[in-house]
Amino acid sequence: MADSRYPREVFGLVRQKTFSIEAAFSKAKDDIFLKVFDGHFSRFIFAVVAEGKGATGNFPVSEFSGLKRRSEYAYKKQLSLMNDGEKGKKEHNSAAYTVRFRAGKLKGKTPVDVILENGKEAKEILNEQYKFLKQNVKKYPANQEIMDAISEAAKIPKEDLENAESTQIEPFTLFKMPIRPLQRRKRPDGLAFVYEYSVEWDFNMPETPVHVHMRNFYAPVVKTEKGLLNVQAKKMDKSSEVNNTFDITADEWMEAIDSMEMAITSFHQMNFPEMFKKAEDASRNVRASVSQKERTEERSESREVQRTAKESTENKTAPKATANPSVNKTVQSDKAEPARANQAKKTSEQTGEKEPKAQENVQKVKVICESFRASSYKEDKNCLIVTAFTEDNREVKVRFGQNYYNNLDPITQTSIRNAVMNGKKFTIRGAYAKNNTMFCFGGVA
Repeated sequence: MADSRYPREVFGLVRQKTFSIEAAFSKAKDDIFLKVFDGHFSRFIFAVVAEGKGATGNFPVSEFSGLKRRSEYAYKKQLSLMNDGEKGKKEHNSAAYTVRFRAGKLKGKTPVDVILENGKEAKEILNEQYKFLKQNVKKYPANQEIMDAISEAAKIPKEDLENAESTQIEPFTLFKMPIRPLQRRKRPDGLAFVYEYSVEWDFNMPETPVHVHMRNFYAPVVKTEKGLLNVQAKKMDKSSEVNNTFDITADEWMEAIDSMEMAITSFHQMNFPEMFKKAEDASRNVRASVSQKERTEERSESREVQRTAKESTENKTAPKATANPSVNKTVQSDKAEPARANQAKKTSEQTGEKEPKAQENVQKVKVICESFRASSYKEDKNCLIVTAFTEDNREVKVRFGQNYYNNLDPITQTSIRNAVMNGKKFTIRGAYAKNNTMFCFGGVA
């Protein structure tokens, strides 16, 4: 039941006691773009008020998904058990097997369960319960149903009881919050506020199966060497202790779950568009920064390739120097004597001797022209990187840079991919090596 005094309340029930759930959400920090909820501060606040005293506890939003699924499981199981109970009534034809105590130490048990668990003492226990219920039957008319069940239990033959089985089912824990201190809520004497609570589904109580138990108190809290907070519960102020419980029907609890989910969804939808835009802007800035760096590296690589190719060409065509300066002068003047050069060429052709080649400059960058056997490839940031093996079975990376690969015709691009996919050989007619990676700048066959 909503109350203007509690504007953040998403669900509430008022009987002789009060149960409420409030939403206390916080948005995540700006640098965590798409995680809408602040994981540390976003929470629901559970509260149970009884006889003017309230007990509260925080429920983290991050735990809601599990709570919802456990609640759905318990709800379905409860419906199935209720259906089985109807069959049991027809089978036993006695309320002693199906009607359960609604309060006290026998809560959730049938009169037959009490007999099976307590043996000879059961008669005395049931008689005491009967007298107590009879005294309050005018105030609580539902007591008559339990009184009738006790009377029927006394009439069950002994041999039938010997073959009977207990119908008790272990309660199912929906959520349990262990002892947690709130350091920001301290009294002047230094004692901190502490809370713990549990939410259980008791299948033995089909009318109000969900049981909420909340406990608050003040106690000393010590911080350990590892930074953990240790609650000294034995030294708590017992006068500050509050123990409150609240029983909820299955349908009411599922309504509470729906209300919590709606609050989470609404907060998410309200804040997600803004945070998504921030994430997109940040992502765009990152991509732009990376692209600028890559373009700078590509230009640097291109200049290095051109310089290396130029040096290689010059080394091949330049005449060899001699130790005698007069000889160098003579070699330079040979350009004016083409007849002598032609004669030397004819002599070389007649003898079959080849003119010696200039040694390539391989000190800084190795110019490569060889075949590779393709293994795999990937397209990474506007370039193609092929993993391949050399003739002597060395693994290398062949990188086709952004400018070069994008300028290849589609047929050549497809040929490279086909070679990789089929494990075929391909030949690079121009590349240089750096850190075990071949940077291609020539042709591909």
